[in-house]
Amino acid sequence: MNHLQKVRTALLTVFGDIGITATDIEDVTYTGLEDPGGWARRAEVVIHTESGIPSYGYELANLEAWENVDNELREHGLYTEPVNGAVVAVYRA
Repeated sequence: MNHLQKVRTALLTVFGDIGITATDIEDVTYTGLEDPGGWARRAEVVIHTESGIPSYGYELANLEAWENVDNELREHGLYTEPVNGAVVAVYRA
């Protein structure tokens, strides 16, 4: 499984119970080089959170959910880092 697939799986594991689907996740996750916004070209994966996936911060519940995503990814040597309120980058640990 490549990094993009690992991130998508982690997102579905954490956010699937609030109605986020695999298609929703596929539509907003890109490899760093393929990110249309060019936010983090050196990242393994870039996640856009403006289309349904909760943003990284601003609400305690969101922070806890992203901590769960981070924990899922750390098992694969990856971690999340917010770029701004609408973009999260995933890097190798």
